[in-house]
Amino acid sequence: MRIFKYILISIVFIFLQILLFSKLTILNSIPFIMLPLLIYISINLPYTACMSITFFNALLWDIMYPHLLGLNIIVQVLICHFINKYHQNINKEKIVSVSISVLLVNIVYFLFYWLYYIIAYQSSSLLLLTSVFSIFYNTVTSIAILYLLVLTDKLRIVIYE
Repeated sequence: MRIFKYILISIVFIFLQILLFSKLTILNSIPFIMLPLLIYISINLPYTACMSITFFNALLWDIMYPHLLGLNIIVQVLICHFINKYHQNINKEKIVSVSISVLLVNIVYFLFYWLYYIIAYQSSSLLLLTSVFSIFYNTVTSIAILYLLVLTDKLRIVIYE
């Protein structure tokens, strides 16, 4: 039942990313909310379930943006693998270590995109500045969304018939 909950949450996050968060652009940087969901799913689910959901999410994301040629699948599956193998839980006592981990995940994630755009468009002058800002912007939003996901997981919603 947990797997279906995370699949439903991931579909909602894809729609939120496309409809709402694509309009929150600051200096051409869009917050990517699928990354905190990827971190959260990787920590809370077993390996096969989180890899399956991550592959499904990345495939949907690649269908939305076909010019990336499967880059989302490669990057998100790698990040999911490393987070599931080497990271533990998220709690408020570990906010510094969680922040550093989220920063490292954002650096790895955007490094692949930065390399792709350098190879594809042969221009890196303005790309470096926007990439650094995008890493920090996405790190802050990822930490906020990650703790929001942890908080909502602690809430119990009971519907009485």
